[in-house]
Amino acid sequence: QQQFQQLQQPQQPQQQHQQFQKKHKPCFEFLRKGTCQRGDTCNYAHTMDPAMLPNMPFMMQPGFFPMRPTTRPPQQSNDQPQSATAIFITNIPDDSMNDPTVRDFFGRFGQITNVRLDPHRHTAVVDFSETGAQTRALGTTEAIFNNRFVRVHRARQQQQQKNNESADEQQQPPPVWRPKSAAIKKAELIEKYVEQQKDLMRKLTSIKDMPPATRKIIMDSINQIQTKIDDIRKPPQKEADEKQVLQSKLKLLKEEASRLGTHKQKMSLDKRPRGLVLRNTSEEVVTRELARFGEIESVDQKEDSVVVVRFKARWEAENAMKQVSSLDGFDSVTVDWEGP
Repeated sequence: QQQFQQLQQPQQPQQQHQQFQKKHKPCFEFLRKGTCQRGDTCNYAHTMDPAMLPNMPFMMQPGFFPMRPTTRPPQQSNDQPQSATAIFITNIPDDSMNDPTVRDFFGRFGQITNVRLDPHRHTAVVDFSETGAQTRALGTTEAIFNNRFVRVHRARQQQQQKNNESADEQQQPPPVWRPKSAAIKKAELIEKYVEQQKDLMRKLTSIKDMPPATRKIIMDSINQIQTKIDDIRKPPQKEADEKQVLQSKLKLLKEEASRLGTHKQKMSLDKRPRGLVLRNTSEEVVTRELARFGEIESVDQKEDSVVVVRFKARWEAENAMKQVSSLDGFDSVTVDWEGP
């Protein structure tokens, strides 16, 4: 029995050394799920220490080699005094590595005076204006950025000093306005002309009994716009510079403005009514029959047999006013202009 005890005695330090080594190895179930079914009986370490996590892109730090584990994880020096107002955040995911997200989460604990981000190491230093805010941030039980791997520590004085020194460097200059290139302006102008063509085609197809003169005017306008689009799409000559291109566009715009009557001496605000009051009819009949004269803005049933229809343009209302009596079923319908 004594010999058996003597054989057991030298084995105890070896068993303790093996258990110590296991306790320093990470539990992969805990790393994947955040929990371990074995609990305290597990022989492996339940820790989120970055030096013990698996080889992940945001965990790589200088001096950490996954293929050559060290016997002791790198730690911060304890000789540096801790800050009373700053916190040090580690393992920040990429989608949260920005100033607004960090301020939005930690701003609930107190006023933030400065934020320093280190995207390469996925860390950040947040400086509060008071000690109480730091205490509340360190004691929070909420998952930071909805990520259980993010950890908050009390910052060192050296980290806070670096944070203050780099505050000016983090301020991004205001965005510089850059004029649009000739190609972008050309594409926008073509898009504008195409929309005008669509509007004219819509009027052409919506009005069935359109007078031939009006139809000819619309068709000529469509052809003129198409000619302008073709001219813009032509590749400019090699010797033509951007100034010449802009001058040609300006000429086209002036012609278009002249055709539409947008000169200052020709501009006037048409305040004449665009609504018609029809009696002895119904809202359904008015909506169906008067849509051929133009785009209807609204239709209101005032009384049992009184309907007010408003067109988008005055000339459309005038066209409907002239031809409404010739429609089928409108013999007994009376029409007047809507009052102010």
